[in-house]
Amino acid sequence: MSVHDLMESLNEEDFETIEYMASLNAGPRDIARKLAVDLRSFMIAWNTPDNAVRIAYFKGVKEIEMVKDAALLDRVRDGNVTAMQIVDKARKEQDFQDIKRQVFGLDT
Repeated sequence: MSVHDLMESLNEEDFETIEYMASLNAGPRDIARKLAVDLRSFMIAWNTPDNAVRIAYFKGVKEIEMVKDAALLDRVRDGNVTAMQIVDKARKEQDFQDIKRQVFGLDT
């Protein structure tokens, strides 16, 4: 099955499944098996930056990250010291990644 055939065969419900399973930390191989599609074609689609499969996958990942971040923020507001430390560590890591991208020109 070609990637084009794969994309033609996927419907809106399949993309919702991709998003949902990604939010549960399922890998692309597990998702392909669940959808009963050709693994090779699915992996090629998943590895293509602007492909709808990849976009749906990372949409699911980001949506659950936002839910977790919101819950963490609530704990920070309640004065939870551990939550504050987690947020500080994540901020420092993000700052480092931003500087690394800037220095090495990875955003261009």
